[in-house]
Amino acid sequence: MKKFVMMIILLMVIVFPILQVSKAYSVESTAREKALPFIENVLPIDISQYNVTFTNYSDTELPAFLSVGAASERVTYTLESEESIIDVTCRIENDELTFCMVTPKNGSVISDRQYENLIDAANSFLDKYQTHTGQDLEPIKNTLTDADPTKNMTVTAGDIKLTISNGGIWGIKETSFDWKHVYTGCEYPLLSLGFSNGVFSTLNDGGIIYTIGDTTVNISQEQAINIAMNHIQNYSYTMPGGVEISDFNVTEERTEAWLVPSPREPYVLYPLWEVMLYLNQTYPGSVYALLVTVWADTGKLSSCNNQAAGGIIPEFPSWTPLLIMLIAVTSGAVIYSRNVYKHNQRRRNQ
Repeated sequence: MKKFVMMIILLMVIVFPILQVSKAYSVESTAREKALPFIENVLPIDISQYNVTFTNYSDTELPAFLSVGAASERVTYTLESEESIIDVTCRIENDELTFCMVTPKNGSVISDRQYENLIDAANSFLDKYQTHTGQDLEPIKNTLTDADPTKNMTVTAGDIKLTISNGGIWGIKETSFDWKHVYTGCEYPLLSLGFSNGVFSTLNDGGIIYTIGDTTVNISQEQAINIAMNHIQNYSYTMPGGVEISDFNVTEERTEAWLVPSPREPYVLYPLWEVMLYLNQTYPGSVYALLVTVWADTGKLSSCNNQAAGGIIPEFPSWTPLLIMLIAVTSGAVIYSRNVYKHNQRRRNQ
């Protein structure tokens, strides 16, 4: 009987890692299957001039409010030719390619053809991307008709808003095309393209994974602020040592509120009020404001977070100082024991 049990345990030790590796390889293969056709068929690169090599895979578990158990995967391919070396990194999320960045490591990208200007380059990319994904991108393309990529400007066509931004750093000129859906004052992510010195550099596609839920805004900005102000009357946070911080005084004339899209269920966006309540002084933990979020369709509170110089201050349980002291004492004891051991060893060797 004991031998049988030991055999089962041994089989589990051997088989379980194999299954885990198999599962990981399967996930990695799926991500690669999404990325490589995109690189070959959509990117404005003469792929025939390059040797394409898969070089990296990584994944990160997404927050639970997006999708329980889902992961954001990244795959990187290196493109090498006699003229240049390029890294292409793609992000796969919810089984869709949502992001791509082209990074020249040596030399310049060999383009698939000569483009007249950035409007021509953007239109060409959108044509190929539309064919590749099956999305209807014609409404997006229509905004390019009256666009001037050399200027910072906004173009609106129906419920689609295009923002063109120009900037640069270290001698590299950056131009971005950022499209959003606009409903009742809230801007929902759609698609964005980036170009560096006139050459394609980034794609960010939120529209391919996010759907838009109820866009109704039943709560006005003033109502959202009132809801936030009422909430903080009973709000408090805890500092190390169990000290409760409450009774906040708000500088009301500095209060700000804006509409943002936010997921209330996996990959479905709803309008949300973010209300920033600036405090009349800095509270313990360097807290200078409270950020309260309120659903714009229902008026229900979503969250309340402390805004502090250096980041959000987390709340600590009352036993935190004891834990810190215990760790310090334990660490000291270990160091002391090691030193005594080394001292005794030296004496024996003398």
